[in-house]
Amino acid sequence: MLRTHLSDLIEVTAQRHYEQFRTSQLRQIKELRDQQAAGAAAGVPPGAVATQPPVAPLPHQPVAQV
Repeated sequence: MLRTHLSDLIEVTAQRHYEQFRTSQLRQIKELRDQQAAGAAAGVPPGAVATQPPVAPLPHQPVAQV
């Protein structure tokens, strides 16, 4: 029974972290597009707007063994 609850806890925690990461990445993409749109509206050439990659690489995290 403990193993079942622990597995469920691990799964729920992983889902929560993934959703937080996903939300953060989508927010960064939206902000980048907003910056590019604001630059285009101001007449700034597209290459002149500071860009950053929309998705940052994930830090290496050890995988827990069950």
